[in-house]
Amino acid sequence: MDGREELVKARGLMVAGVLFLFSAWFSYAELAYLVFGTNVTATATKVTQVTIRSRFGANRGAELMITATWADADGTRRKDDFTTRVDFPVVEGGPIRLRTTPGEDGRARPAGRVHFVALILFAASLAGIAFFSVKMYRESEEAYRPRKPHRDR
Repeated sequence: MDGREELVKARGLMVAGVLFLFSAWFSYAELAYLVFGTNVTATATKVTQVTIRSRFGANRGAELMITATWADADGTRRKDDFTTRVDFPVVEGGPIRLRTTPGEDGRARPAGRVHFVALILFAASLAGIAFFSVKMYRESEEAYRPRKPHRDR
């Protein structure tokens, strides 16, 4: 095995590691909703249509800004604001199903909304780290294997 192949494997492992860190950062909230989240029925106290602007001020479209209040299992009243699609069926003062994360700083979003892209990228980067790690481990073990002595001809 030459140094070029080792360098390719090391770079692949570094790229997979960086992708893992980025995907872990972006999928943390999604994993928190899926693992620790609970479904609650809340009251939509305020529903307004807002225009979402891009970073440079261009119009990206309209969304609904919803303020919802609900009670946790222990009776603590909580409140959160979130945005969702304009066609989401909600009426001001009416009930809304939410997926919430626990704690004082917990967040809420409409129940049934799962962002699979973040989870797929997380799993793919984790698989990449495992693949390149195994390849490099096998290569390192190969260097210490006993070899048969060469016979003189």
